Parts: sequence; C-alpha cells; structure tokens
Amino acid sequence: MMELKLPHRWSDLSLGELQVMMTADNPLEKISICSGYSVEKLRAMPQKLIQAASAHLDNLLTQETARHEKVVEIDGKRFGFIPNWDDFTAGEWIDMENHLEDFWKNAHKITALLYREVTYELGDKYEVKKYTAKEDASIFEEMGADLISGMLLFFLDFQKSTASRYAVLFAGGGGQSDPVGEKWGWYHLLYSLSGEDILKMDSITELPVQVVFQHLSYLKDRAHDHVQ
Repeated sequence: MMELKLPHRWSDLSLGELQVMMTADNPLEKISICSGYSVEKLRAMPQKLIQAASAHLDNLLTQETARHEKVVEIDGKRFGFIPNWDDFTAGEWIDMENHLEDFWKNAHKITALLYREVTYELGDKYEVKKYTAKEDASIFEEMGADLISGMLLFFLDFQKSTASRYAVLFAGGGGQSDPVGEKWGWYHLLYSLSGEDILKMDSITELPVQVVFQHLSYLKDRAHDHVQ
C-alpha cells in the first residue's frame, strides 16, 4: 500500500517547509516540500492519496503551537534571541517593518534579525553579534515552526508596547504605520534627523529605536504647539 510520510504536528514542520506551505498555490508543492517527493512523482500517485495528504496538511496549519527558546543551536552554531530590547536599533526596526509586509516570504530574514550568533554565554546570560543585514538567513529555514511562532509573539508584544508608548507617531496606536505618513517614509525621516546629510543617515539607524522615537515624538509635539 502506497503511503506518504508527512509531519504530524505543527512542531514537526521546519520554517522552510512552512514558508512553502503558506505561499504555494499548488497543493502538490505543499505535499512535495513535506514528503520529499517531487511534484512529478506526486502526479503519478493515486488521487485519493493526494487528496488525503492535502487535507491533512490543511488541517495541520490550523493547529499552530508556539514555543520560545532564548538560545537555539543550528548546524553547530548557537544563536541567541534579542537579549535586550533597549538596544534594538532604528535600523532593525525599519528592516522588521519592511519584512513584515510579506511575512512568509521574509520569515527567514526576520528570524536572522531576531536570532543572532552568540558571542558570549555564561549561564542564562549571553551576548549576540551586532546586526548587519548581511546575515545568512537561509540557515534558519531548518528551525522548527513552533519556535518561529514563539519568536514572533515576543517581537509583536515589543512592537505593540513601543507603538503604545509613542502613540503620537502611530495612527490608531498600531505598530504598522509610517510615523510621518509621507511618500518617502523612513528615508525622509532619516534624512531629516541626519541634518540633511546623506553621509550621516547610517548613524541614525544605529541608534536605539526608543531614542529615535522619543526625539520624533518631541518634534511632533513641538510642531503641534507652534501651530496652536
């Protein structure tokens, strides 16, 4: 009797498999990434088997679970989740905003931003490498789907609390808006904050995002007072 070996639980999925399952339109592509069989071989299998496999995977996607680990090991390297949100930079925030616009396409890049190689570790304490936006994100395609869910919950909580704290910058208090709402978005902000010196824009992205948002809030409040 022919059968397909498929993941039984959400936690059995890898990020790479989940990305295909969340973005592919063809059910055979979803079965292929999870079973190891090519789409061509799947087309030659009994239709009843394919339908059952597709239904199983669709049901699997409704059973999301989340697990958070501060440090994970992949291919012999240890990667640590952001240890201190006070150090989260404006550049990291901007990249996260951009990646979240198409989450499943960029999920591995998001993971590479939030989990970085550990440089120091002692007990529960650890430090991670500075974010460069040039990290090899493909390595995280092996990470378990439940860890991705847990990771995202932590970041969205940080994003929500930050947006609430600087509500004056975010329409409706949400975390997904452009603080000035202008065509050029963050480019316009960075250019203004750098004193209109393009050579200094990178230095702004290296500042903690809390510092940048606090200054932007001050400027917005000051502009409002001047109008009154």
